[in-house]
Amino acid sequence: MGEVNQEKCDMIAGYFKQYGWDNVYAGEELGTWQVEIQSEVAKHDLFVRVTEWWIYFVINPFCFGPKKPELKEKLYYHLLRLNLDISVAKYSLNANDDVVISVELPCDSAATFQYDEFADGVNLIFNNCNNHYLEIMKLCAEADAQSKYINPGGVDIS
Repeated sequence: MGEVNQEKCDMIAGYFKQYGWDNVYAGEELGTWQVEIQSEVAKHDLFVRVTEWWIYFVINPFCFGPKKPELKEKLYYHLLRLNLDISVAKYSLNANDDVVISVELPCDSAATFQYDEFADGVNLIFNNCNNHYLEIMKLCAEADAQSKYINPGGVDIS
């Protein structure tokens, strides 16, 4: 139980259809898919990967990281604090210092991973895109961008 096999991949492919997505592309590796999604604020490439025990929903990159080094500290502080405020989803950085969002859920069998969990994972991605994309994008590009975690007088460490 739990291994990546065709039966598990068929289950996830069925969940894509049940969610209403016809524009899903299977990757070359068993258990990988890509779908372009449209949130309220932007289009993103969502990557889905099922492994022996987990399913991952990932947008990489979610936002291109700051080109100016002076913007990094504010962005990183914001992302770390944001990770405390959200559940299940998390923000991180890829090898190019771009912002990534991911949702990881246990998925070892059809008995333990139902469509509702799949839909919850997708909906968490959409909610985070809708609620945080513009703010994070501004923090990556604008020196005067505001963060709800940083006071105008400096970093709030309380």
